[in-house]
Amino acid sequence: MADVVNVRLNWLPLDRYPRHESPKDVFALEFSADNHNVLFSGCRKGIINIIDLRVPNHERDIINHPSTITHVRQLDRNRIIVAGLNSSLCQYDLRFRRQIVTMASTARRPNKSFRNESITNPVLQYPGFHNDSSIHLGFDVDLETGTVAAGQEMDEFNPHLRLFSLYGGHEGKSLNHLDNFFSHGQVDWKHSEHRVLTSSESSLVKQD
Repeated sequence: MADVVNVRLNWLPLDRYPRHESPKDVFALEFSADNHNVLFSGCRKGIINIIDLRVPNHERDIINHPSTITHVRQLDRNRIIVAGLNSSLCQYDLRFRRQIVTMASTARRPNKSFRNESITNPVLQYPGFHNDSSIHLGFDVDLETGTVAAGQEMDEFNPHLRLFSLYGGHEGKSLNHLDNFFSHGQVDWKHSEHRVLTSSESSLVKQD
């Protein structure tokens, strides 16, 4: 994914990327559903660049996520949901983006994943989400049922896959029985059947 992003975005001027980031630092891309000239670009240092591809050298428009961004999905005209490292899963309203200061600079870090000291205040968080440091875990959203499906780092307390209420943030069903669901596993909704489809190197599982 990183190599593809690097090739596709090489034409973008580097001044569109804050903190000396380059296209190789982009892990998530999402075109705006209501304006395909607008691109959401999620970066290693927790920055979402909102890029208008029609305007060269436009004024930078960003959202600061708590950590490295792995997935961006647009929910409607005004809202996006963003998954990232350090177990950060947040929903943002593009109309209301107040910055808040965190304790990232002084807090003891359980891992080496990047953390932002100043973030955009989310309208909703998903505290049950668990992913400290894996950038390739699967993620998808079903707008019709209002459900988020998120691949996770499994341990004694957290399953491979957890479902969340899109609008409430609370946890739903979890799956613990996925054999060989490593960091390259994918998560996709089969929307017509309201099923979540998970895949790994050696397994394919449907879950109603």
